[in-house]
Amino acid sequence: MSFRFTGNGGFSSGATNFHYHTNILLEYPSTLYRWFYPTDNATNQDLILLQTATDYWWINLRGDLAGDPMRAVTFNSTTSTSTANPSVSNAVVFNQWNHVTANFVSNTSRFISVNGAARTQGTTNSNQGAPVNPDVIIGGYQGGGTRPFNGYIAHVAIWNDQIRDAENATLGRGASPLKTKPTRLMAYWPMVNPGQQYNTSSVRGRAYSLPLSGSIYARYSNWNPPVKFALPQQTKIALASAQNNAPIFYHQRQQQGMAA
Repeated sequence: MSFRFTGNGGFSSGATNFHYHTNILLEYPSTLYRWFYPTDNATNQDLILLQTATDYWWINLRGDLAGDPMRAVTFNSTTSTSTANPSVSNAVVFNQWNHVTANFVSNTSRFISVNGAARTQGTTNSNQGAPVNPDVIIGGYQGGGTRPFNGYIAHVAIWNDQIRDAENATLGRGASPLKTKPTRLMAYWPMVNPGQQYNTSSVRGRAYSLPLSGSIYARYSNWNPPVKFALPQQTKIALASAQNNAPIFYHQRQQQGMAA
């Protein structure tokens, strides 16, 4: 299961796609991850964006450039500093499922991997901190529907840690993000349900819904990346943490209206 984005303004009318303000306490290092099925190899598209008033992290697909480079991008609005590295070309396969991992390790170290390949590093100084309590936007960029994604999206995850090559390869073979560094998993949206319960991420007691608004330009789809659902007989799990305030993730069976 996945959501279909049509590339004409995204999920909601006007400025945003899936868009929610969070209290995710991001810090270096952190990782953005998702499965995606791109259908447009001719335009500049954003896959996921984390933003605050000053600091931005996002994953960008430049289908309008030779080699269709996939990039980990940063921007600091105070200093007007922007970085678009690392960048990996000739790695995305259009009209089939891909997965991308972007590690933001420090302001001088970022990595990106597409489809489980060894990570590529970028070291340009971004002159920024982590975007604490960010808006999370899936399938486009905040503001006027700029750079909307065209294709299918599923299994979006954010960790407060690096996802390295071995873990990335395991995810590419179908491991659930719920089973990958679970105590460092900060948010996870399977994107598997066409109704109002598609949000599964609850971090430190606060649910991160991705609400509908305006005219719907994304559609629920039966296209499904090869991800195995975790803990199929449970409706929720509590993940251990030293602070006893671990994230709680509701299982996909509940999100699909299925019995536990």
